[in-house]
Amino acid sequence: MESVEEYDKDQKSGYKKKRFNPYAYQLMLSEWLVDVPDDLQQEWFMVVCPVGKRNLVIAANGFTAAYTKSGYRVNKFSSLLPGGSPKTLKPGDHTILDCIFSELTNTFYVLDVMSWRGHPVYDSEYRFVSLPYCSCDASAINQALCSATSISEVDGLLFFHKRTHYTCGRTPLVGWLKPHMLPDILGVSVPDAFLAGSPPVNKLTLLKSNKD
Repeated sequence: MESVEEYDKDQKSGYKKKRFNPYAYQLMLSEWLVDVPDDLQQEWFMVVCPVGKRNLVIAANGFTAAYTKSGYRVNKFSSLLPGGSPKTLKPGDHTILDCIFSELTNTFYVLDVMSWRGHPVYDSEYRFVSLPYCSCDASAINQALCSATSISEVDGLLFFHKRTHYTCGRTPLVGWLKPHMLPDILGVSVPDAFLAGSPPVNKLTLLKSNKD
């Protein structure tokens, strides 16, 4: 569970070389949802994502650690996730979560559970909250945005194919859009507040960024 040092000195050459980081690039990442799939309403679901940092959260060996997408540990603390503190440590227990961490609310919002032992979470130094999801029809998407408690706290929307398995790295089976893009990309109306001051949507630029 300890962070892996980024570099290790080669005794023969005297130069430092990168060591393998087992926590790097383990999250499933999205592409811009420019080419809208024909089965979007039937085979996809959507999650409204808060503003925050994407973290890989691992609870094991009696403590909990949060890592960036590139594998650097940014936090270490105790939680009541299975394996995440001395209180919840049992042989073989561990938990791995894909989260968005909000500094504003000091909360880890759970996008996906990668490993779980079935124990409840309560009275932790940090809160872990599961993000709700909805279907991808126009009315459900509009209602989800209208229900957002604070527009300034909404970062964007993730679209997941229902049949995809969790895979490391970027995948076209997970799409990402900013709220102001919905009218142009999906033809879905959004509250006016999401459109204020938003830049125009350039589909060619988005397609290019998917390939980079």
